[in-house]
Amino acid sequence: MKKLPQINRRDFLTLFGLTSAAAGCPAMASAMQASDPDKQYKTFQATCSMECLHCNLRAYVKDGVIEKIGNANAFDGKPCARGLSRIKWVYAKDRILYPMKRIGERGEAKFERISWDEALDTIAAKIKEAIQKGGSESLLFTSASGNMDSLFNPSQVAFGNYLGGTTRTAGSLCCSAVTATMMPMVGKRYVDTRDTIDQAKYIICWGNNPLVTMQAYWHYYLKAKENGAKIVVIDPRKNETAYRADKWVPIIPGTDSALALGMIRWIAENNLLDTKFLQEHTGAGYLVGKDGKLLREDPQDPNSYLVLDTKTNKLARHDAPGVVPQLQVKGNPEYKTVLTMVLEQAEPWTPEAVEKTTSVPAATVKELAHDYATSKASMIVKEPLHKRWVICYN
Repeated sequence: MKKLPQINRRDFLTLFGLTSAAAGCPAMASAMQASDPDKQYKTFQATCSMECLHCNLRAYVKDGVIEKIGNANAFDGKPCARGLSRIKWVYAKDRILYPMKRIGERGEAKFERISWDEALDTIAAKIKEAIQKGGSESLLFTSASGNMDSLFNPSQVAFGNYLGGTTRTAGSLCCSAVTATMMPMVGKRYVDTRDTIDQAKYIICWGNNPLVTMQAYWHYYLKAKENGAKIVVIDPRKNETAYRADKWVPIIPGTDSALALGMIRWIAENNLLDTKFLQEHTGAGYLVGKDGKLLREDPQDPNSYLVLDTKTNKLARHDAPGVVPQLQVKGNPEYKTVLTMVLEQAEPWTPEAVEKTTSVPAATVKELAHDYATSKASMIVKEPLHKRWVICYN
């Protein structure tokens, strides 16, 4: 028996209403058949591999030419201007479509087209030459294609292993550093929490403009507002997100660290630090020696961080069963905790000192710190180089 298509109640009511109307009005029936403007296109799944959201896109092709780009409903959003510009990328007059070989001096931009066979033979010869001179470790493979290299990396690793092992880069400019810091800070990667924007109760958009640069996620911000969340934008300019936020906090460019340290100082001074979260999910209690380096139980084990156990008052590995790290250690000449060092840096930044440096009023500094520390689920979305996310919850 042929399997019948699945249809829900909403689909049934919509279909019933439209077909009934069409049955009573032939003109409407004709209009319905011609109402789908995308019927003239062939559609293809595509991806935007920019290092921001990695959106799934849909390309609309007519007569072999891409005429428009839409979303594939992966985020229920829409492509941003950068994603839409993919059409211009594909048909750019300067786009390289064939292998090119330099025929002039380096920097002269003189190239000639060669065949794929010649290109592959040249690359193979260079690989063999490098292995003969310096071994396979002298080969470095790096790329920036596909969706975050997810298509290229597996084949690159397999090929490198076939050659005997090659040198590889660790991550990229943005992801490697952010991932390395987020793990000890909040216990998990930022990408695991960015889909929970709509669950936040207090959102600080710090130096970013998600309405423009993260359009595919903007509906999550709107849903959060519907659920009672407050959105605050800290930015020198009143950007598009700030116009729709509950509060805009202008700041002198380059003084963000002073504001952050001032907020930390106020939160700690008013006993609003989430000590349980800091102990269980962050490296705030890790010990730092006199040389400024983190102490480890085993120098050969990078994950064997040492803490001062509150139960025994002795040094212990941070992940040992039953260990509860001491968050602050003062007066010990041999070591102090990460949190102690942070609070020492924050000590000069009173609300008044922050105002003098940043132009953010002292009352606003206190308000930001209080609201962030006391809201049930607070989130900071930061956008430094390459639009990376830093998301923290209380």
